[in-house]
Amino acid sequence: MSNIVKYLYIALIALFITGCGGGGGSTSAVSGGGSTPTPALPTEPSQQITYGSQKVLSKDYTEAKIAFEAVRDNSSSTDYQKRLAYTGINYCNLKLSNISLGDDSMINDLLSITDRNQSFSSSHTTAEVISIPKDAYMLLGLCYLVRNKIGDEVNALKYLQELGGGSSNFDDNFKFETEIGLGISNAEAHSLIAMAYFYNGDSSKSLLQLSIAKSLDPNGNYELVTEIDTALSTMGI
Repeated sequence: MSNIVKYLYIALIALFITGCGGGGGSTSAVSGGGSTPTPALPTEPSQQITYGSQKVLSKDYTEAKIAFEAVRDNSSSTDYQKRLAYTGINYCNLKLSNISLGDDSMINDLLSITDRNQSFSSSHTTAEVISIPKDAYMLLGLCYLVRNKIGDEVNALKYLQELGGGSSNFDDNFKFETEIGLGISNAEAHSLIAMAYFYNGDSSKSLLQLSIAKSLDPNGNYELVTEIDTALSTMGI
């Protein structure tokens, strides 16, 4: 496999995920401060998350970031809601061009978000089960996939496998549904894992995931599925 071809397709994936940006703001979601909510912003964390995800889908990333920051700073937010909010802030920073996919700062934030030993809510007790947002695993896996340092392909697969329950109990037919409006469909999620398997030398599992992705996108509506199908064929799968 040509490294030049590999890097080209990684760059295409990064471009697809990041898209166009604009605006400003802080670069660290976990360590950053708060923002003043707009009058239209709901006060309940669950409603703020819904508001933020809707703003992401409408590509108003500045307003979406404000909503997610409100969830982060809301004393009534649960541990899960705060993890989801930090994930949303990172994604908004990415779309606003404050950070790049695979930046160390973004990876460090996402590693904190996916760390079950860290608590994000003062009301959380040790007896409670920690849940990690699938959006956080998706973004962290993508960071490792595109950064492409030694060992990153292993970490990319490790975190993307969490979408299906983890490496030891992976469900090939998992269903990915974003909660913050990532713009990645279930079919595209399967195609991304197909690429991660390929980079880890497992062609059979790569083909299986690619087949699932294409079955979920029979009309070829998702550009990323088509791009990864082409990439894997070009690279010799």
